[in-house]
Amino acid sequence: MTLAGLPMLVGALAIWLVALVAFLGVYFLVSPARAMAFSTHRPEDLPLIMAGRYFTIAALMAGALYDGRPQVIGFVFTVTALNALFDALVYLREGKPFVKHLISASLSAVVAIMAMFILINTGAA
Repeated sequence: MTLAGLPMLVGALAIWLVALVAFLGVYFLVSPARAMAFSTHRPEDLPLIMAGRYFTIAALMAGALYDGRPQVIGFVFTVTALNALFDALVYLREGKPFVKHLISASLSAVVAIMAMFILINTGAA
């Protein structure tokens, strides 16, 4: 289903949520302390918050695999590769260990590339 297939209210809400999440990403990038206060996150809770993020990412990956369409798998694993690459670059810039994040990014990228290769060569849609 495409956005055009959604009722107008659901589509508008979905677009608003995408914009909100993107805004939060930019806010955390440019003003971390103010974004923490705005979002009401607390540093001592970040390990639990990270656990939730990892479970959410795993659910998205599993959902893409369950869906089975190469374009869905390719998209989700591209996003997870970019997420891990972002983490790796942050740690690299700070001179901290980053290889585990880079390996994760690479493995997700391999899955995404393979899915796109299958899509291109089989025309699966």
